[in-house]
Amino acid sequence: MERDPQIRGFASTSIVTRDNVGRWLGGVERNIDKCSVEQAKLWAIYDGLTLAWDVKWHNIIVETYYAQAITAISEKTRG
Repeated sequence: MERDPQIRGFASTSIVTRDNVGRWLGGVERNIDKCSVEQAKLWAIYDGLTLAWDVKWHNIIVETYYAQAITAISEKTRG
């Protein structure tokens, strides 16, 4: 049974950052009030990219199962 991504509920996100050999570098957690599954996934991507920007990391790889987010982000950065 597939879940409706528009269903809203309480959410939290967490991200983990690792270097090129898999060593843990840091992470971010966020408690979100009510939001959709899509919004929670976008918050996690945003928090990870913000962390990378703040510490001036380059050559970032974002891994997610949320393909629509990657497509939207890619289209915005190309345009």
